[in-house]
Amino acid sequence: MVQSLRSKFKEVAHIVPVRSADGKFLHEVLKEVIFGLEKIGYKVVCVVTDNNKINRKAMEHFDLSSPTCSSSETRFVYEHPCDPARPLFFVIDPVHILKCIRNNWLNQSNDQRCFFFFSRWIQNTQPSGAC
Repeated sequence: MVQSLRSKFKEVAHIVPVRSADGKFLHEVLKEVIFGLEKIGYKVVCVVTDNNKINRKAMEHFDLSSPTCSSSETRFVYEHPCDPARPLFFVIDPVHILKCIRNNWLNQSNDQRCFFFFSRWIQNTQPSGAC
């Protein structure tokens, strides 16, 4: 999906069958889409994904193509494939992050369904008996 930062413009750029996708394949498709968009005048600023392992692997391949970068750490800024002087940002969609937090919270082994870290703060600000 291509989306403008300044207007309401949105358009599907490419559809990838999930069964056949791996990090390297998705990286190649992503590079193709970025090159195509830049060629027709768009300026690609960032790639927004959920926190899926395949999506992270696809972005890590931008690291591997740069000789100055180490692939051992997660990064959020990469060298732009069309213009090395510009950054290409990697953004994990906050809605998916909140969904992961919620799912992990619901799958906790404590039967009170309270976050352990925030439980003291919540108990001090909520009426007695509330989580």
